[in-house]
Amino acid sequence: MGIVSFQFVLTLVAASILHRMLPKRSLGLWLLSRGYVCYLPPSDEELLKCVKKSAQLTSRRNRQRRLHPSDDAVYQFSKQHLSFELRPRLVSKNELVYLPFCEEFLWMIDFAFVTFIVFACSELFYLLSPGRANQEVNLSVVWYLIMACVCLKNMFRMTAVYFHFNDAKGERSLCIATGVLSFFIIMTLLLFSDQVLDVGIREAFDNFTLTTADFYAAHDIRYPQVGSPATFYFNLAWMLALLSVLLTFPCFRLARTYKDALESNGLNALQRAALHFSLLGPCCCLLWCRPVAERLLESKPFFLIPHLDLGSVRVLVVMIFVAFRLSTAGPCLQAYLNLASKKIAQLRTEAGKISNKDLSAYISSVFIYFVAVANQYYAPPLFLFSVNCLLKTLGNYSWLPADSQLTAVSMTPSSAAKDDLWRMTNFSTIFNVTVNRGLWNNFSSPSLQAMRQAISAWSSGSGDYFHRAFAVNWH
Repeated sequence: MGIVSFQFVLTLVAASILHRMLPKRSLGLWLLSRGYVCYLPPSDEELLKCVKKSAQLTSRRNRQRRLHPSDDAVYQFSKQHLSFELRPRLVSKNELVYLPFCEEFLWMIDFAFVTFIVFACSELFYLLSPGRANQEVNLSVVWYLIMACVCLKNMFRMTAVYFHFNDAKGERSLCIATGVLSFFIIMTLLLFSDQVLDVGIREAFDNFTLTTADFYAAHDIRYPQVGSPATFYFNLAWMLALLSVLLTFPCFRLARTYKDALESNGLNALQRAALHFSLLGPCCCLLWCRPVAERLLESKPFFLIPHLDLGSVRVLVVMIFVAFRLSTAGPCLQAYLNLASKKIAQLRTEAGKISNKDLSAYISSVFIYFVAVANQYYAPPLFLFSVNCLLKTLGNYSWLPADSQLTAVSMTPSSAAKDDLWRMTNFSTIFNVTVNRGLWNNFSSPSLQAMRQAISAWSSGSGDYFHRAFAVNWH
């Protein structure tokens, strides 16, 4: 194996693109400024002109403000007399860079773009030269791992906001309840995974234990006996439960924007179909259910290419789902920006008064959290994409039927311990194909995707009542 391999050159080119080109022309800024329309709050003059007598300026101090208005003056208006129209304006790049979570979003999108280039080039190269896959280190795995960590970091920072403020008790309670419920559900599914799920988690644990014991024995190291995988299941369950907590509010946001986007009149039939498929896409988790998987392997339906591994079909279906989710970002994010006009319509039905400063902050808050909502929308599918790439690469799946068979470890650890080449590759021997498939299948789709689908469908059907009941303040 040469020092300058294809993966090494591809990594250098991708790093150069990420360092040189994207800071000047960020893909994230282009995504957030491609035709989105935001709404500006009215000025004090427009408010005074619209409501006239409804402005409560009866005191001496208010009469002086009326004669000598200033930018710091505070006026009280009746909510039922707010008859103005919001001014639409296109979102500009200069305004986006000052919004919260903008830097994290730009880094995530730009890194995801470069990671996709690395994935596409790697798959095309190994498709044309299949013999090179086992002759060099696949550095694209590092890109996928970093991409998954970046998405997790963004979702963690978004969720941590609810734990930093004392007035977010409802959000914190919802996160804790979701985490506890997810832990028990996932732990139950893992314990009965042999009957319910087709993820190979028990085979992965047994294979990992065997190869690790052989590795320790080859190096004369004492290895403790492992009788039950309960500890492994426990650690995996709380990690998946934590991931479910991070996905809680993005699911709520997805359901709300999905509902608002369908109510808008600017969508064609193709966009509506894409919205429906993006919400129903997590139903692909049924491919990981053992009864469904066994039935598919027996019947070979029309969408399965003959002799193609079911794992490759799962990877392909998840990729299609991620593509549909990302393609519907435009209507969903615009539906969020349209909440400003809906808020004004809701204010007109309420009794009481509101000041001009509170009204301006009330309307401006929609645009202020625009990048935060974009983070909630893009981070989950990009994380699923990175995990799916890890499953495809480390699980040794292939797009071709001829190469789809599961390749076992080519040499046993006991005999390979005498070989210097095996000593250099002992890490890949322990984390072999069976272990990687069993591990990354759990993060790719099964129980977590089903839970996300249930939360999304429930919150979408409940609508505004669901959001009022749990006091979700990021509208």
